[in-house]
Amino acid sequence: MKSLLTTSFAVLVLGVASAHAQTPPPAWQGSVTITKLAGGAACDNVGVSVGSLAVSIYRPHFTTGGPAGLAILTLRSGAVILDNTGTHTTLNGTTTYDGYALTGRASVSVYNGTSNFTVKPGPANLKPTTKQVTITGTISNFFDNTGCTATIEGSYFLRP
Repeated sequence: MKSLLTTSFAVLVLGVASAHAQTPPPAWQGSVTITKLAGGAACDNVGVSVGSLAVSIYRPHFTTGGPAGLAILTLRSGAVILDNTGTHTTLNGTTTYDGYALTGRASVSVYNGTSNFTVKPGPANLKPTTKQVTITGTISNFFDNTGCTATIEGSYFLRP
């Protein structure tokens, strides 16, 4: 399980090429703001609050590099990586994910949930050379907290 987390983290965050690809898959880097946390007490231990800003990496799946993914990194809470397990290769729409949470105290958990994102430009216009992408939407079971749903807004620029 640790090797899966390490591999996912390296591919999403560091832009390391997969064993089958000659070059890293295209990725966009930027920031994401938590605009809402819904779920009451279920959100008490997520370590972020409304208005929190985090560094983030977005990687859709084009033809190489594995599943689409989204990484959200915060200094206080740790990191969460969402690997798409559904059919939406750009994460646009409602889809399922496997989540990997690394807390600020170095504990790791693996969980799953659903996300519902609007990615702009939309899937038909998103290309490996698109300069800027925005993502808005929700993530259920945020940071492995069952019943906590985070609403996010993110802006990303193509990583060189």
